[in-house]
Amino acid sequence: MNNKIFTPIIPEALAHICVTVDSIDDATVLYKKLFDAQPIKHFLPVRDANWSKNIGFSENYNKVEVSNRFLLVPGVNLYIELLEYHSPPSKKIIQHKPNTIQGISHICLTVPNIDQAFEYVKTFPELKIKCALKDYKKPLNIAVVKEEDFYFFDEQLENDPRYKNKAAYMTNTIRFFNFIDPYGVTWELLEGEERYGF
Repeated sequence: MNNKIFTPIIPEALAHICVTVDSIDDATVLYKKLFDAQPIKHFLPVRDANWSKNIGFSENYNKVEVSNRFLLVPGVNLYIELLEYHSPPSKKIIQHKPNTIQGISHICLTVPNIDQAFEYVKTFPELKIKCALKDYKKPLNIAVVKEEDFYFFDEQLENDPRYKNKAAYMTNTIRFFNFIDPYGVTWELLEGEERYGF
């Protein structure tokens, strides 16, 4: 019997998100234009069996060749690691349905002006707004949320009617939209006080 006592992992920080791409240079151009992401460090193509094993290759790990580059999205200090596989080459398998279980559903960034962001994203032919309805002309508010529609795990917050009322109000002011980039990453842009009460 294993008597080891395990404790939860307490992360110190979000290090980066990683996106597998078919061209590091093309992806750099896209994220620079979209988020003003700045290239920080580039690794030339390398074969590293240990890295390949760590990332999940169980066979032919000595033959894996990959380049990677780190970009920094200013303002939120979000690092994006771009991976371009040369051997085996990167494959594009993208599923767009919101209820598909395929890892992280989306990455959300807050913006000061959601309408301006929406119009800007629409100028990119390589980006796809997730809502395909013809009458979807702008980001919508969240449907009305009442105080009885949610609860806080913190008992003090849950029993504070003014706090709950404000949290409901702030939730109702949220507007957002989702779009997919060429690499299958769904980004959500959001205007509003989403973090109120979190």
